Amino acid sequence: MSKPAYSLIFAFLIMTVLMIIATSTVEHVNEKLVFYREMEGGAVTKLAAESAAEQAILMMKDYNAGYSVDLTEDAFQLDEDGDGTYETWADYTVYSSAQTNDTATDGTFYTPIPGTGSAASLGDCSIQDDDLSVDHPCNWNKLLYGESVTIPLYTDDEFGGILTPSDLGLTSLYLKVRTPCSDTEGQPDEADCTARFELDSGDGSLEQDNSVVFWQLIGETTDGTTVSVVPDDDNKYNTRTSRYERWTDNTEVYEDLINSASDSVVLEISSSSNPDIYNTCTALDIESLTMQMNIVTPLIDSSGSSIPYLEWQLSTESTSPFGDTKAVIMGEGYHQGQNGIFYYPFVVTRSTTEESTNVYTLSN
Repeated sequence: MSKPAYSLIFAFLIMTVLMIIATSTVEHVNEKLVFYREMEGGAVTKLAAESAAEQAILMMKDYNAGYSVDLTEDAFQLDEDGDGTYETWADYTVYSSAQTNDTATDGTFYTPIPGTGSAASLGDCSIQDDDLSVDHPCNWNKLLYGESVTIPLYTDDEFGGILTPSDLGLTSLYLKVRTPCSDTEGQPDEADCTARFELDSGDGSLEQDNSVVFWQLIGETTDGTTVSVVPDDDNKYNTRTSRYERWTDNTEVYEDLINSASDSVVLEISSSSNPDIYNTCTALDIESLTMQMNIVTPLIDSSGSSIPYLEWQLSTESTSPFGDTKAVIMGEGYHQGQNGIFYYPFVVTRSTTEESTNVYTLSN
């Protein structure tokens, strides 16, 4: 075989090797480009969700507790290549009023908003968990010794004004307070809870059965006068036992009541139970009515050990719901990627009563 023939074969071999290397390099580069585009798509989706949530927060500044917004689509849009098509977009929804529970059929409104309670472990609950039982810790809030909570008994009228309990058709209000699980503290599955802490109420006497939770109602009349309702419970003297005892309709939240209350209801306000307080709640000239509540006694069990916190829930029977203690703002970001649509939910909780604010994300 002549030398030119060898040279031609060698040249073909070199070209084949170079083509294989080039093809491999192109494929590797393409894989990296796809990878970086996917990373960029995820980052852009997150930013879109945050931008939509920020728009909702800004929009809410002139409104009161209970101001809610249904799904607002395309609150944020981005045309990345200028072809008139939005590759990135985001929606937002605002939840700020008490909600019914999907597992209950009584039409009762619950605070906290189902799925947003703080009694479960951090990160175990989300606004999307609205199908958990009423007793699930994701549907209850924590209250620690020394802390206080302000619960709005009104809602925004969608124009920055106030709807009172009378406007909302209040029939009954139930305050529920319980101790946390003693065997599965903070666990998300209430079915795992077989025992709860028991407060030390001593012998049940006024001297040993301490009041634990102090509550009061505070509002303003239409002329700006502050109205306050504080439990003022007289005690009766039992000549048989020679000691003072609580009246049956006492509104104090004391240790034995928390231990033994049916369905954890420690206070009922209705036309038939505490009617004077009910009449104050539904007075036509009282606006911005709130229930303020705090723990005033250290939480101790019968062994002398500390109980970490109490859990509370408010339920109301009314034609329309009260505002919640917080607004849950959900921004949902989307991005059209090469292999599908990216999705990122971003949730911000904003206090409606000038208390703490929290930011958290939902799992993708």
